[in-house]
Amino acid sequence: MGGMWNADDNSFSTSSPKTYPSLVSNTSKMMTCFSDFLFSEETPAYMTQKMIYNYLVRYVDHFKLRNYIQCKTEIQEVSKARDYDETGNWELAIEDSDGKRRVEIFNAVMICTGSLRKPRYPDIEGMRSFQGKIEHAMGFRTGEVYKGKNVVVIGNSFSAGDISCAAAGYANQVHISVGQGCTLITRFDENGFPLDMQMLKREYLYSPTWTIPFFKKQVMKWSSLAINHDVVGMHSNRDILFSAVMTNDEIGLKIMTGKVKVVGRVLKMVKRSVHIDDGTVVDDVDVVVFATGYERHLPFLDNSLVDSAQAIKDQRNDWYKLIFPVHLRHPTLAMVGMVTAEGPNLPIFEMQSRFAARVFCGKLKLPEKCDMLKDIDKWNSDFKLKFSFYKHQVPFIRYMDEVSAELGVKPDFWKLIWRDPRLAYLCTFGPASPVQYRLLGPHSNAEAVNHCYAIYKNTFSGVRHRRVPPRKPITLLPTHIQILIAAVFVGVLYCIWLTYFL
Repeated sequence: MGGMWNADDNSFSTSSPKTYPSLVSNTSKMMTCFSDFLFSEETPAYMTQKMIYNYLVRYVDHFKLRNYIQCKTEIQEVSKARDYDETGNWELAIEDSDGKRRVEIFNAVMICTGSLRKPRYPDIEGMRSFQGKIEHAMGFRTGEVYKGKNVVVIGNSFSAGDISCAAAGYANQVHISVGQGCTLITRFDENGFPLDMQMLKREYLYSPTWTIPFFKKQVMKWSSLAINHDVVGMHSNRDILFSAVMTNDEIGLKIMTGKVKVVGRVLKMVKRSVHIDDGTVVDDVDVVVFATGYERHLPFLDNSLVDSAQAIKDQRNDWYKLIFPVHLRHPTLAMVGMVTAEGPNLPIFEMQSRFAARVFCGKLKLPEKCDMLKDIDKWNSDFKLKFSFYKHQVPFIRYMDEVSAELGVKPDFWKLIWRDPRLAYLCTFGPASPVQYRLLGPHSNAEAVNHCYAIYKNTFSGVRHRRVPPRKPITLLPTHIQILIAAVFVGVLYCIWLTYFL
């Protein structure tokens, strides 16, 4: 139970990913929760690995799902049933913990194994002959194993930052190779509010294009809270909205104390040395850790069932909304959780599940195939433009709003303005919390309104243990002087009006 978040479960194979105990969520609790089940009030603003695991277990118990879960059961193969063309049924070959194999027929299948299954390694010259140890972030558990060693971490996103910081507490020296660079941000803004609650707002998504430079400037301001990117060589060569993002509150200090050194792209590996693109050579390297992402890995499913030959060659998906394989005759197979988000992942997976469930039960019909192909091409073009390859990482609000619009649960401003103007304002200019997707449409929840209003209160409920009055604002001038200045200013404007306009 809990999947990769259950770090103590040894029933998984060694090739299955697990979260490391020191992990802290990159997104805050009111942005990470499922839309119909919030984290408890006692949960702090950001969650540890254990807290997220406990949350998932409570979710299972709250909705009484244990009876529907078969643990220690492995799916050997998913294939079309003999009568698929008429019924859309699927045949599953299943093996239990005793090694007994059976075959069952199902009307519909959701594949929810996720995208973090097969480590991706870049092609680096000399990598196979490297005399040190090569690891992948997938197997990382603790920084203690690097005690007294020289470590090079290759990657420019979340795991690379976490592993570098964890290793720096024990290693002799850590180098982090950030390739083309990245944008480093902390979890909080300059006012102490979770940064994801400030960044993930619809006002940015639906603002006119001429406002983009202002948003870029704001992102640069937020990133400057973490470190001076130019000084330490962290900044990306790409546009700030297209660069890799690393969320980490510790690595800035590790860099400034010399425990972590930032280097560029690794060109080659020779014996125990790592050569960087600027001519720098890191010698006596004991371990190279690749935090370079994952490839899709579905050994139980023939890729030709869900993708065209060209899509397989290009390593892209032909799935409508990244859920339904468009070339299948019947929409009875859904791919859930095969994407990552520029923001919290759990709400994305929940929205995909809601979409698939409505289609499976016949309450939602997919568009015509030509329209679905246009949508697929649009998403694939965006992925290729932003990442230079088909990395299926979706912008949080845009994706959630597109899928929820088809479900009829999108928090639409014009529908809400007549019912509750304040709520419409919060949904547009406030954090785009998952609870907003329970305000309208099927399976809406009356409690969602209260959760929207209390989003900041609930965010800090688990960390507010001492009650103090708000601090008084600091002013440079006494109040009576400010009033006098304002009165003089109004008087001057009045005199100008009398002189020139009457």
